[in-house]
Amino acid sequence: MTKSILKVALALLVFKVSIFAINYAIEQMAFLLQNNYGISIDDNLNIYLILFNCTTLFVGFPLYMLIMGYKNINITPVKLPSNQYIIKRVLILLSVASIFSLMFINSPIPKIDTTTLVRDIIFTVILFPIMEEIMFRQSLFKVFGGLGAVKYIAISTTLWAFVAHNMLANIIIAMVAGFTLLGPMYYTTNNILLVIIFHCMINLLFGVLLPIVAPINFYVTICIASIVCLSTIIYIVKIRHVKSH
Repeated sequence: MTKSILKVALALLVFKVSIFAINYAIEQMAFLLQNNYGISIDDNLNIYLILFNCTTLFVGFPLYMLIMGYKNINITPVKLPSNQYIIKRVLILLSVASIFSLMFINSPIPKIDTTTLVRDIIFTVILFPIMEEIMFRQSLFKVFGGLGAVKYIAISTTLWAFVAHNMLANIIIAMVAGFTLLGPMYYTTNNILLVIIFHCMINLLFGVLLPIVAPINFYVTICIASIVCLSTIIYIVKIRHVKSH
């Protein structure tokens, strides 16, 4: 166990240091181009952000997996949960998202260009969830899964929240999602593909759609939130009623 923990610590350290070093070099290059050649950072911000994302995916992540062992990468479903299990959690997730959307009602509608939207979908919604679930859910299960559900979920969620995120809001969302949904889901189903799909949904809802859609119309947002929450409650009550009989 001690060797495994040290391996995890080393892998995470290499992951963070390699990303920091290369991103620092990219930042210095950006300042150099701006100061010496007049190439504006603001005008090329999307390019630099894509480079930062690629550093995480194609440098930090491979180094982490190299230390942890490539054999950990396996997204073949081990268990297929029931339809009720999936539907219930989808509805709960949508309910939380709809309630959370009320925070954006009075916010100005953000101006998002096509390049930014495509970048967010490719990296935030698709690639990062795959990487993070393999790193922080699947590979760590091999080390901490034997400690039991509570300890595994606590360790994997905490590491995921603080290693993979920088902003406080994202850390909080990750902690809540990890403790209440993603961590328990992987521990009980051992289905990394299912967890990845839910992670993608979380990032799509909270990272892309809500800030854009919620501010558009106050009454529409309220109605959608009410309908989704009511549907979730009805479905859960119905399931419990069926099980009780």
